[in-house]
Amino acid sequence: MREYGSVSIPQEAFIAALRRGRNSAEGLKKAHLVDDIVCTYLFGTIQEQFDCVRCFYVLTSARLNGDWMTYAPAVESRLSKAQVHSFAESVAKQLGFSAGDDIRALIGQLGGQIDIEDTLLSDPEHTGSLYVESPSKFRIVVPSHTSPERDRFTAAHELGHYFLHYLWAKKKNPQFPDRVVAYRRGSERIEWEANWFAAAFLMAEDDFREAFDSTGGEIRKIADIFGVSPAAVEVRAKGLGLLV
Repeated sequence: MREYGSVSIPQEAFIAALRRGRNSAEGLKKAHLVDDIVCTYLFGTIQEQFDCVRCFYVLTSARLNGDWMTYAPAVESRLSKAQVHSFAESVAKQLGFSAGDDIRALIGQLGGQIDIEDTLLSDPEHTGSLYVESPSKFRIVVPSHTSPERDRFTAAHELGHYFLHYLWAKKKNPQFPDRVVAYRRGSERIEWEANWFAAAFLMAEDDFREAFDSTGGEIRKIADIFGVSPAAVEVRAKGLGLLV
């Protein structure tokens, strides 16, 4: 992570720029989000036209304990879908987490917290974020306009970032930054991995197959068992070959 001195991008200002379509160096400078030096690096040195979302990954800031602090981006694990599923189920088992358990309580036990923020007007597509200060202190942000079932999946998704893209990355590389951010937007591979983790963490394969059989494949009943949305159940069932 390259240091930029005092440069920081407040989230609200960045979101406003996103919504105005400022996806170029000139647009960002006009929005007073980054200075000439940072724009030269982002859009010149590496010879790539990053979009605004990528800029947010590279230069994001969050207010923590009254101060602006810069976070490095989470990085994808490159594990296969099957490996991520296995990893997620192993983590759930080690933590004693079962179908329908309280994920908020689990996050608290891990040193994390869940904050609910109103993003409906400022960023309606924003469905979650993870800010990690240290291995034992992190914050998950969920929007106020989504359902409890969606929030549960979002929390598990952010745990996927925490375990896969932070703790596991840090184990592989002790020099990996302490402060990391994962901002949920788009369909990059890192988001696929977090979704794979969430699905297996909340709906372990053996438990899911059992629930599918015992309910006769009734999606709503299965969703109630695992505390997720019917859409999440359908995706999991199709992934396991139970639905076509």
